[in-house]
Amino acid sequence: MAKYLVIASYTAEGMKGIADKGGTARREAVEKLVADLGGTVESFYFGFGEGDAYVTVDLPDNVSAAAVSMTVGASGMVQTRTIVLLTRDQESHATVRTVARLPMGDRATGLARGGGRELSHRGCSCSPRTYRPRWCWPGCGACP
Repeated sequence: MAKYLVIASYTAEGMKGIADKGGTARREAVEKLVADLGGTVESFYFGFGEGDAYVTVDLPDNVSAAAVSMTVGASGMVQTRTIVLLTRDQESHATVRTVARLPMGDRATGLARGGGRELSHRGCSCSPRTYRPRWCWPGCGACP
């Protein structure tokens, strides 16, 4: 099972619901929703700060996590942010994986070239008004 941290921020209407029914009812509703998708709630805390509730859940996959987020968001009473959590072992495995590095120009935009074809000039920092571009796609044709 994958582990997720869900940070929930309640709207004014959502806070009214918590005030009327209490926090236990909210936790039970979340536990039922997660259980219906084959998961479990590990922890549920109300807090101060960026969010109003911090919920750690175990779910079968990312699709289940997206379903939770969409269902809760559709209520209009809460906005959620879901963070995928990694265990120590998963993090250790990630550190030993080999990943190809992108050339400098590609790293600057966060885009990679695909299919052996060059990308167009639009991703480049140069333009007719630019005297010296900081970086450019190879073969863009517009650079001085």
